[in-house]
Amino acid sequence: MGGLVSSTLKSSIVPPSSFSGMEALFSLGMFSCIITSALWLGLATYAKLPVSTTQTIIGAIIGFASLELGFESINMSTILNIGLSWIISPVLGGVISFVLYLYISKIILSGYTLERSCILYPINSGLTFSALISSILLGNRSALGIPIYAIIIAIAGFGLLAGVVSYIFMSKYLLPTLEVDVEDAEGIDNTRIIEEKYKYLMIISSIFVAFAHGSNDVANAIGPLSVIIEYATTGTVSDTTSMPWYVIAGGGIGIVIGLAILGYRVMETIGEKITKLTYTRGYAAQFGAALTVLFATSLGLPISTTSVLVGSVAGTGLVKDTHSEESVGGGVQVKMLLKIVGGWIMTVVIGYSLTVVIYFSLKLIIFKS
Repeated sequence: MGGLVSSTLKSSIVPPSSFSGMEALFSLGMFSCIITSALWLGLATYAKLPVSTTQTIIGAIIGFASLELGFESINMSTILNIGLSWIISPVLGGVISFVLYLYISKIILSGYTLERSCILYPINSGLTFSALISSILLGNRSALGIPIYAIIIAIAGFGLLAGVVSYIFMSKYLLPTLEVDVEDAEGIDNTRIIEEKYKYLMIISSIFVAFAHGSNDVANAIGPLSVIIEYATTGTVSDTTSMPWYVIAGGGIGIVIGLAILGYRVMETIGEKITKLTYTRGYAAQFGAALTVLFATSLGLPISTTSVLVGSVAGTGLVKDTHSEESVGGGVQVKMLLKIVGGWIMTVVIGYSLTVVIYFSLKLIIFKS
């Protein structure tokens, strides 16, 4: 799904034709963007600050292009659209997550009934799969060449299948454990038991978030790389994007390695310092984030997955809970949220400034003659 995003970064912000006859400088500029992103994101991650790859890359592209050709070379309408998407997408993710968790809180958790949870759990599973599969299929409709009626059938089929599988799983495995829990849980609120069972749906929504993250952020990372590879192999840079599969795979592997080594530092900030998360809140937040990012990716918008997830987590925090000690939550840590937003603004500025320095320095060294 990331092809449209890579194309936006490669040719929509600064058209390669602007560097006609200077393709080597265009390639050098994109190389500078990659170095800037690696340095800043590594430092910010170590500082437990959830900043954005997208914002770094775009600030970096504007930096070297404006230094070499002036701001008139920048497609300001594209920048405006991307900037608006950075504002709208966290809000949209927050609204979706807020509505979903409000439904879970008022309809499922407030009832204190395990029976209601067991009935609605398969329905929630089916709707989750239907919504997320629809965003994937509809976003790739032209590339897949699938008629709209076939997509609708596929969406309904996936949702029904997910609901049936969830029902079987619930009746065969979860219901027996629920009965045991109830027998052993003298004086313990049923809400705590329901929360525990929602971790399975949260894991599923986490997989979709990972898919959405890869479809957008891997594309952000390899967008500049596509310019370098094309120039190295052909000596030119075209407006179209053609990325070898091994480069895309390498980008995905890089994200996984980064997550394994340093990802826990940012997880701590998003998972613990914005609002108190439970399994149901986590499910709602990740569903809202995945749906928003997949929709934006289908439009070719390089949005910030990090920003959307932060907005989605904050959205669940706006719902107040008093069901039990295990599920009491609500309330957003405004000071931490402002710190994160400040980091996003700083990211664009640092991406721009650091790239200007790196590009200018490399240009002096490589093209000194």
